[in-house]
Amino acid sequence: SDIETDKFGTTISCFLWQRSIYYDKAGVDINAWQLRWFRFEQFNMSAVPDCVRSENHRISYPPFHGVDIDENHLLIKLQTLRSIPGGRPIVLLAPTRDVLDAVVVHCEKLMDFWSNMREDHDTNSDDNFMKKLDDLERVPLLISFPFGRSYFDILLYFCAFPLKLLIHLSVPDVRRSNICSSSSTSNYYYPSVYSAIFSILSSILWLMISCYAMVVSLEALGRLMNISDSTMGMTISAAGTSIPILVASQVAARQGLGNMAVSNAVGSNTFCILVGLGLPWNAYTTTYGTEYHGLVDEDITESIVLLVCVCLIFVSIIWASGWMLYRWHAYMFLVMYAAYILQVVTNNKGN
Repeated sequence: SDIETDKFGTTISCFLWQRSIYYDKAGVDINAWQLRWFRFEQFNMSAVPDCVRSENHRISYPPFHGVDIDENHLLIKLQTLRSIPGGRPIVLLAPTRDVLDAVVVHCEKLMDFWSNMREDHDTNSDDNFMKKLDDLERVPLLISFPFGRSYFDILLYFCAFPLKLLIHLSVPDVRRSNICSSSSTSNYYYPSVYSAIFSILSSILWLMISCYAMVVSLEALGRLMNISDSTMGMTISAAGTSIPILVASQVAARQGLGNMAVSNAVGSNTFCILVGLGLPWNAYTTTYGTEYHGLVDEDITESIVLLVCVCLIFVSIIWASGWMLYRWHAYMFLVMYAAYILQVVTNNKGN
C-alpha cells in the first residue's frame, strides 16, 4: 500500500515529493523535487529522507492555516503561519490520487486542532498574564522588613538599611512597573523603557562607587597587613568585582542561556583588560602629558602567563568535549582557581 496507518487511524505515513531549491555554481536557484517520507500525526507533521532511517534528519514543519489543491497535477500547497527557511511555501506532490485525498483529510484535521489551540490560548492569555502580575506584586521591596527571620538577619537589615534606602530611592524597580491604561477595560503593567535604562545606569553608578570604596579599603588593609597591592588585587579585589559577573552568569545559566553565561564571563574580562586598563592610562597620560612610571611587576607577569594558559586550556577542553559543558569541567576550573590563589599567596609570603 502507498499509505501506512496506525491501528487508531490518527496517524498516516506516506511518500511525497517536496519542492526544494538548490543553487548551482553560478548561484542561480534551481527548482527540484525531493522524495521524503512524511508522517502526519494528530498534533504535527514531519518528514525524513526515507522510511528506514526514521530518526535521521527529521524535519518538523510549522503550523499551516490553509491548503491549496491542484487535483489535476496532484499538488498540495500549504499556507504556513510562518515561512520555512528560505521564505517559500511548502509545496508537495502526491504520487497517486488516493495519497492526495488522505493527506488533504489529515491536513484539515491538523488545521482544526491548531485553530482550537489558538482559541484556547487567546481565552487564557489574559488570565495567565494577570497571574504573572500577581506574582510580581509579591516581590518584596529592597527595604522591606525581614519578618519571621533570625535575629542575625534583622541585625544585618538595620546595619545595611541606610545603603538599601539610598539604592531603593535611586534605582527604579522594573519588577514593579507603572500602570499603563490600554484600550481594554483592564489595566496592565508594562515596564517603561526609560525607567529600565535609568535603572541600568544607576546600577552601574552604584557598582562604580562600591568598587572604588572596596579598592581603597583593600589598599589600606594591605598596608596594615603588609600585603602587596598586586596580591590584594588578584585575590580579594578580583573576587569582589567579579560578583556581579557571577550573579549575571548564574541567572543566564539557570534560564538555559549557556552561551550568554560563557560570553558574559569572557566579555567582562576582555572589557576589564582593554577598557579597565586602557581608559585610566589614557586619562593619566592625557592629564599629566607623560608616561606612567609607577607600575611595579610584583609577579604580574606570571599572572598574565597563567591567564593565557588557562584560556588555552579552557578552549581546548571545550573543543575536545564537542562544545559541551559537563560537571567535571566546573570541578576542574575550581581546582585550578584554588591552585592559582595558593600560588599568589605563596609568592607574597616569599617576597
